[in-house]
Amino acid sequence: MRAWGKQIVFAAIICAFALAINGRVGRTASWKIGDTARVTGSNWIGCKDKDRLDKLNEYAHQHDEKAFKRLLAHSLLTGECRFFKSGEIVYITALSFLGYVKVRLQGEVDEFWVLSQALTAE
Repeated sequence: MRAWGKQIVFAAIICAFALAINGRVGRTASWKIGDTARVTGSNWIGCKDKDRLDKLNEYAHQHDEKAFKRLLAHSLLTGECRFFKSGEIVYITALSFLGYVKVRLQGEVDEFWVLSQALTAE
């Protein structure tokens, strides 16, 4: 991928995080543990550890591209985080007041925290 293409992808991820961060409080009220949901849109990142996802959100909000890329690359390589694709079906396994939802992909055992805006009702 060309350098400008990578910058566009990074900018899209930063924009998605920044928009989600601004309105995340209180967004989990409609979800219940055990619900089935569908991932909406693309470039949503999920992490096994909510603190890791929080740190990525913090870097994105601060527009610290270098720190964001370093942490994201490390987290993707270690399997701590992953990208979710539009249309993937997930099960809700836990909820957080701050707008995070813990999900498990259909047929998988690993669980990841995502921003509630990444999901829509199945």
